Amino acid sequence: LPAIETVLNASKSSDDANQRIPPIYVLILCPTRELASQLSAEANVLLKHHNGIGLQTLIGGTRFKVDQRRLESDDPCQMIIATPGRLLDHIENKSRVSLRLMGLQMLILDEADQLLNLGFRKDIEKIVDCLPRKRQSLLFSATIPKEVRRVSQLVLKRDHAYVDTVGLGCLETNPVVKQHYVVAPHEEHFEIVYSIIKKHMFEMPDYKVIVFCATAMMTSLLFSVLHETGLNVRELHTRKQPLYRARISAEFRDSKRLVLITSDVSTRGISYPDVSLLIQVGIPYDRGQYVHRIGRTGRQGKTGEAVLVVAPWEQRYFVEELRDLPLEKL
Repeated sequence: LPAIETVLNASKSSDDANQRIPPIYVLILCPTRELASQLSAEANVLLKHHNGIGLQTLIGGTRFKVDQRRLESDDPCQMIIATPGRLLDHIENKSRVSLRLMGLQMLILDEADQLLNLGFRKDIEKIVDCLPRKRQSLLFSATIPKEVRRVSQLVLKRDHAYVDTVGLGCLETNPVVKQHYVVAPHEEHFEIVYSIIKKHMFEMPDYKVIVFCATAMMTSLLFSVLHETGLNVRELHTRKQPLYRARISAEFRDSKRLVLITSDVSTRGISYPDVSLLIQVGIPYDRGQYVHRIGRTGRQGKTGEAVLVVAPWEQRYFVEELRDLPLEKL
């Protein structure tokens, strides 16, 4: 809503229609195409009440020339939601985007820690170099590691305000989510996952399950194994084409009695309602990722269950990091 208000105020003070190169007033950077697409869908719902404001989404997996034609058309475009790589493609191809961004008034980095985890720091630096210094900048992040603090110095003003919506002493994880872990050799993990899912299906007729794996290859392998057992299962990872990923993501969001095997393409930002069980196979790369993943369940006042499946050596390495969380051994 503040972004829309920014566009409305900027449009009142200038005549966009008569400008040779109409400016882009708001730029929102997202870590994944899935999150950018979901954010665009939500924004377009709000923009139904503002016919004069246009939004473009620039993400990988779409045809570059189609993006260019839309940006160069007469349709209004005062807001862009983009992944850093695709936006930088447009800037470096010397399209009019770089000129239009000179009128930018608001920059938003959504899921900043995830942007940096995915290696977008250099892209962000190049993009910021193309933006006017006089602008409002907003940075949203579930965690504030050192890398986010460094980038905040680049993006934000020195006297920027820091807003903590969690607060010191608050639980990192939702208390309505029951957290457990299982320790077993790697060769037993798939069988254990199957057993946990079957038990949950019996207890929860309208089940909705997400299983996180560390890699796309492991995601695909576990999907194949569970599919052979007859489970109603889908897979989602970066080796799948963007259109396939969008279709599966939408199907899972709108369905019940379905199991989604996924890599971290589904970790953050994407909203899947009514997830009743979340399983993590193997250790996450850090505590923050564990917390973010189990945030997929126990939403909107509903209960949830999260199970972490680890090998003996992983228990010694990682479970100790979670000792202050309500994590019980099965």
